Amino acid sequence: MVNPNLPLFQHPQEVWDAAKCAKVAKANPKNAFGDGYGKGYMGSSASIPSTYGSTHYNGGCERNGDWWQGEYRPFPQIAEGYEIIHISTRGWFLRKKGETKPDAYTSIVG
Repeated sequence: MVNPNLPLFQHPQEVWDAAKCAKVAKANPKNAFGDGYGKGYMGSSASIPSTYGSTHYNGGCERNGDWWQGEYRPFPQIAEGYEIIHISTRGWFLRKKGETKPDAYTSIVG
């Protein structure tokens, strides 16, 4: 059993410049079946380990030779003029500010 008081391994925060943000915001990654996730897809909390945020493991995990209860991946620090939006059934998306419609779902997949 893992000691529940063990800390989470902290991954370093990435810093994305405007060029990286523009590239991610216009990309539409595809799954194994060739279906696009949606323009600007950054990942989902449903994946194991989660793309961003905290993941706790029942048996813990080893990182850099040390034992941890889980791991934490912070969101990247993004360039001015971009925003990260979340759609609960899809994941996180990077968009230029002002591009997202009031119905965020249709601005991504529609």
